[in-house]
Amino acid sequence: MIIFSRAPKCLPLCIRHMCIVMPNRLADKIAVVTGSTAGIGFAIAKRFAQEGAKVVICGRKQDNVTKALKAIKGAGYVIGTACHVGKDSQRIRMLEMATYGLGGIDILVLNVGVNPTLLGVLDTTERAWDKIFDINVNSSYRLAKECIPFMQKRGKGKIIFNSAASGFQPQGEVSGAFSVSKTALITLTKAAALQLGKDNITVNGVAPGIILTKFTEKLRNSRVAPILLDYIAMKRFGVPSEVASVVAFLASDDADYITGETICVSGGSISRM
Repeated sequence: MIIFSRAPKCLPLCIRHMCIVMPNRLADKIAVVTGSTAGIGFAIAKRFAQEGAKVVICGRKQDNVTKALKAIKGAGYVIGTACHVGKDSQRIRMLEMATYGLGGIDILVLNVGVNPTLLGVLDTTERAWDKIFDINVNSSYRLAKECIPFMQKRGKGKIIFNSAASGFQPQGEVSGAFSVSKTALITLTKAAALQLGKDNITVNGVAPGIILTKFTEKLRNSRVAPILLDYIAMKRFGVPSEVASVVAFLASDDADYITGETICVSGGSISRM
């Protein structure tokens, strides 16, 4: 299967119709995608590159960044750096790579998340609670704030938070604290959109359901997996590319008049509080 950003005109018409033609909505845009060496983040970075953006990917370990860059090779213009989003100096270094190395930042996708425990919210230890909120909420909040001046300078920007469907309808028995942290991101999205609208910066979110990634492996193998699947109208778990396509839309000019919204990508599971 061949994927083109645009099917070359030199190809015969019958062949051009057989190609999967990617839109070119993100041409000349510069995007930073956190947590992008695997899973949903990797799929988002690859889709951005296929649609013409210059993309900065990151992950906590340089080896994972190197592997991701090799895997994404050929999709488009992608560079990467090791970055622990909880560490100030590493976040700044990543932003500098985009701003001084590529010329600015148009799109910021905040795709980080941890869930160290599969417990009910009130059974979660304080240590686990603090870790969940420090990574899932605080680091994304800080990085968004640090990125705003660069977007203001360019006169436009797109900030996209990766929340979760469980932020709308908590999975109380198995990931209560994680669900609460993702609810916080949904509210942060709305509050930031109100503040940044005057700067022509949109703030939106995507709320994936249970997606087939390493991150959800324990949950998908847990005792409650059949129950969770029963709540999904489409009776299957999602794949990363299905989330990436929605994020690409939100990052494009097609979504210029959408802000403060979080789009659920969950196969029809409950998606409203």
